[in-house]
Amino acid sequence: MLKHLMSRFSRTLYVQIWPDKIQLLDLTSGDSFSDEPVLVVEQNNGKPLVTFGQAARLRAKPDSQVLSPFTHPRTLLADFAAAEKLLQLLVKRISGNAWFTPPPFVIIHPMAKTEGGLTMIEARAFRELALGAGAHDTLLYQGPPLSAENFDLQALKQANPDWRKV
Repeated sequence: MLKHLMSRFSRTLYVQIWPDKIQLLDLTSGDSFSDEPVLVVEQNNGKPLVTFGQAARLRAKPDSQVLSPFTHPRTLLADFAAAEKLLQLLVKRISGNAWFTPPPFVIIHPMAKTEGGLTMIEARAFRELALGAGAHDTLLYQGPPLSAENFDLQALKQANPDWRKV
């Protein structure tokens, strides 16, 4: 009951992932954000400070750790933990500083390295990635890019009847 109630007030986020770019579109509000998919981990008074994006990479100190979670020769998802943290930070960025924001419904759209389709392992990893980043539910989408103007979540779910079976 509570999950159903929260889903009525939640947003739908559409995440497109390339090795060199990640783009989030809030299909509810139309807000969007795009950046380089990198995490920068620095030590700040003995505690790790994690920032993301091209600006963070450009100002990284020589002893910083720069992680590219979507750069691998064979698959799009190379570092699950770093990708999950990056997606958490991006969802927080597009959500704003509201006191309470319900968990979003997240549509993950891999935009590269999908020749021949994704394996069940890759599909499960992308689903777990979104859930670990705070989504209340997720759909893995493969097809032409979606837009806020002609978006219909129910039609998308009907066109992908196995969307929850991963």
